Amino acid sequence: MAHPAEAPTFFHLKHSQDPYHSALTSGVIAHLGEGIVSSAFEGVRARSGELLIERADPTSFGIIIESHAPYMDRWQSDLETIIYRATTSSLPIDALFVVMPYMELRDDRAVTDAGALARLLSDRLANADKQQKIVAVATWEPHSTQGIEHLRTAFAESGNEVAIIPLTAVRLFARKFAQIMAEHPNRRYAVISPDLGSLHRCMIAAKELNVPVVLFEKMRPAIEKVDFGNAFIADPTTGLAVPAIFDDLLNIVAFPIDDLTGTGRTNCGAAEMLKRDYGVAEVHTAITHASLILPEAKKRLSAAMEEGFIDAIFFTDTLPPVMDGKTVTVSVAQSTAALMRVATGIGSEEDKVAVQKIMYPLGPIKDELKELLAAGQLPLVPELWPPQTPSTPSQEAVLFQYAGTA
Repeated sequence: MAHPAEAPTFFHLKHSQDPYHSALTSGVIAHLGEGIVSSAFEGVRARSGELLIERADPTSFGIIIESHAPYMDRWQSDLETIIYRATTSSLPIDALFVVMPYMELRDDRAVTDAGALARLLSDRLANADKQQKIVAVATWEPHSTQGIEHLRTAFAESGNEVAIIPLTAVRLFARKFAQIMAEHPNRRYAVISPDLGSLHRCMIAAKELNVPVVLFEKMRPAIEKVDFGNAFIADPTTGLAVPAIFDDLLNIVAFPIDDLTGTGRTNCGAAEMLKRDYGVAEVHTAITHASLILPEAKKRLSAAMEEGFIDAIFFTDTLPPVMDGKTVTVSVAQSTAALMRVATGIGSEEDKVAVQKIMYPLGPIKDELKELLAAGQLPLVPELWPPQTPSTPSQEAVLFQYAGTA
């Protein structure tokens, strides 16, 4: 796809004035750059989300940033509607790039039929692309390798080979953690994975920081109940995992990382266990999507901080600030804006580096992780998973190729 050398004009369509639904979109527009004009484009309505359109001769490139509203069927219907209208209307779009803060793409979950939900969402998005204009779908913290495959397969079955680009904030969190480590170089540190679902992203951070990763076995017999079992500690270079004992974690500074918190039970429960049962000195929790969908979630996190179980919380800006106190916002809006510039062919070398840092190399599914854990071996070298064949292009290669920047 050819792109002009000059900066394009991004025409954006605001579908919702609710700050909850437009937090990331507004942030991205603010970070597009001084040389890029953002102009309102009227005429199409939907309940949430934003449509950004680059109108340039001879091509036009549209970008959707959809609202973050997990677990809500209305949100999925909105996204389906926006894609359908964008690919069947007279809008000057030759290609469409969908960017979503979050997708419910979990491969298994004891308390919901998440696998079926991931397949349903994937089918709906693929079927909405009536004119097959979608060239890529990017989503922050998709959670599941299997869920991403549902999405890729759905588009392939509809006759459209779409680049599926998982994104992660873990390296952005790791940068903040590295600053803490630099201030106190003589202390001991570890990245904490509160459950198997967060393990692979925690492995990435552990390798970035060259510290051990600690995994807890989490059981959720019901949505309102979280239990923790054994803990394992693994070396970030070899991947060898052994059961953790009290001395392994005594007086360490812990960095738990999670993709989403809705109830706060996992993060608060893990922090309390780390300090009470393992003698951890400090807990700095990082959460990409702070949806806090239950009213008591904010109270639970606030109480954990007041009681000293959590020393600080790092959120991203996929949602508006949800808490006061010792919270730090880590921006993904800047990285998302860089992704858009790269996708439209005007990205700088700095943009390309920023995009590579947020690419998420998908890891094993949970059943495979359980087998690896039982064998004492975890895939702590993310670039080696999943296994690549010579004909399998990297995510960066796919993105840069269709963006005309390879």
